[in-house]
Amino acid sequence: MAEIPGLQYYLFVIVALLLGSIIYNLKQRFAMKKREATETALVKKAYFHPISELPNRKNIDIMITEQIHRVHRRAQSFLIVVIRIKNYNDINMRSKSEGDEFISEAASRVVDSVRDEDMAAHISDNTFAILFNEYLEEDNYEILFKRLKNVFKDEFQIAQNKSLMYDISFGYSQYPDNGTDGDTLINEAIREALR
Repeated sequence: MAEIPGLQYYLFVIVALLLGSIIYNLKQRFAMKKREATETALVKKAYFHPISELPNRKNIDIMITEQIHRVHRRAQSFLIVVIRIKNYNDINMRSKSEGDEFISEAASRVVDSVRDEDMAAHISDNTFAILFNEYLEEDNYEILFKRLKNVFKDEFQIAQNKSLMYDISFGYSQYPDNGTDGDTLINEAIREALR
């Protein structure tokens, strides 16, 4: 085998090192993207409901804590409304796919009923919560509830043009009158929705 002259040998080594470096960097980039996708999936599982894709109970607890800090500085209050679908478990027991479709439609209606600055969350199988991000006069609560009831007035249409009847209840709590932390405020609103 003929020997490669010195300059060609060094060029060969440099090209080999560059190729090795490129391959290594591509593998690292792929691994980073995979890790980011995994982290995103884990965050989504931890803080969003799997069916409705709305923020879950943990997520809204964080938002309520932040809201408490904001309004506390200004000596204001805020409102949390809970919407409970009373017969969801009956629908879900008859057909899991109909239950999932039903809850997706309910989530869509909840989102449609709030403004961009408010936060809608799916806190349990049959319960949604809305955190209103600004001070609301108690006189305006009835207007708010009317708007929410209006969004739920029509029957749910799911696959094969099937209609589902539903029964909902509302509850609310106000910071600081009904509690000074997220857990207490949400639980108070749920208690009221159960009455």
